[in-house]
Amino acid sequence: MNAPFAFYEFFAGGGMARLGLGDGWACAFANDFDAMKAAAYRGTSPTPASTSARATSGR
Repeated sequence: MNAPFAFYEFFAGGGMARLGLGDGWACAFANDFDAMKAAAYRGTSPTPASTSARATSGR
């Protein structure tokens, strides 16, 4: 991560926080309770941090 700022994206879904913050920020962690949303996040996120997106069980 070369960006000067980092953030965690909880309930990542489509990655809108990542998109809105732009290139000056690096996603250090992302999660979602829904496995399909986590897979979508991994598929649309351009950086290696997207591999940290995973479904977590809250039930």
